[in-house]
Parts: sequence; C-alpha cells; structure tokens
Amino acid sequence: MRQTKGDRTSSEADASAKSARTSAATRRMSDPFVREFLLTFWKIHILHHAEEERGVYGMWMIEELSHHGYRLSPGTLYPILTRMAQRGWIKAVESTSSRSASSRDARVYRITPAGADVLERLRRALAELGGEVGHRPAKPKPSKAGHSPKR
Repeated sequence: MRQTKGDRTSSEADASAKSARTSAATRRMSDPFVREFLLTFWKIHILHHAEEERGVYGMWMIEELSHHGYRLSPGTLYPILTRMAQRGWIKAVESTSSRSASSRDARVYRITPAGADVLERLRRALAELGGEVGHRPAKPKPSKAGHSPKR
C-alpha cells in the first residue's frame, strides 16, 4: 500500500504533537514574565506542597498548578524539581503507594530542613511584600469641574 502525502503514521503524528508542545513550552519559558516571575511562584508552590505529609508527585504538581492557571509541561517541571533537589531544598524518595506493576514507581518530593528554612524566609518576605503591594488604595475619580453636563 502506498502512503500519500496526507497519510501519517501514528508515530509521526505523536512526534509532531510532541514537537508542537515542546515549541509552546519553549516560547512560554522564553517569555520574560514567565522566566522572571512565574518560575519563582512555581518554586514557592512546590516547597509549600512538599511540606505536606503526602509530598509532591511531578504529575500531581502539574495538575495542581493548572488549577491556578499555570500550564507547565513535564519538560518544564522536572528540571525545576531536579534543581531544587540539587540545592537541598527537597529530596526525592521512591513512592510506596500501590501502583500497577507495569508502571515505574513515582518519585515523591519532600521538603528538607534547608527547604523548610527557605520556605519560612519566603513566607516572611511574601507577607511583607503583600502588605505593601497587595492592597492598593482606590484612585480618586477625576472631578468633572469645569465641564458642563451634557443634555
């Protein structure tokens, strides 16, 4: 059977879709707003959840961040988790949850004492910053002095 230009194999379609996702993630990460601000928010969020008893699973964290409007791919999240572990803020441990025998055990990331110190410092800084920039007084509306009402 001869393949026409419009026909594509499943693996070609998968590769094309993966390329499009990678390209979109690269565009997002090259956005200065994402690189300079959101990346930090994501790390704080990771530390926050890594402090909880259940810890953080990579795919769960992607879903959690999506509930807050952030769209991360595994190719974005896992390097962040790796860097945070290299800095000693979180530690990866093998999950003891019962999963299907065919799937690889997921890693659970838990906060370390150094990570807890960082998170506490961040919470203090966020509280101070929030007190300053989080509550903006309402701007007074310009008066219409000198203008006659339209009839």
